[in-house]
Amino acid sequence: MGKNGMTGQMDMAQMNKMMENCNRMMQSHLDRQNLGNPEQQPSGNRG
Repeated sequence: MGKNGMTGQMDMAQMNKMMENCNRMMQSHLDRQNLGNPEQQPSGNRG
């Protein structure tokens, strides 16, 4: 147990990369949702 898994010894670089990937996926998902609903107000924390 815990050979390659989340043993708390993860690089900060790896962590940042994972977070960026996750944020990118979430953002593209939200963008796709908003394209489907043009009358919906976009959330306030964009650019």
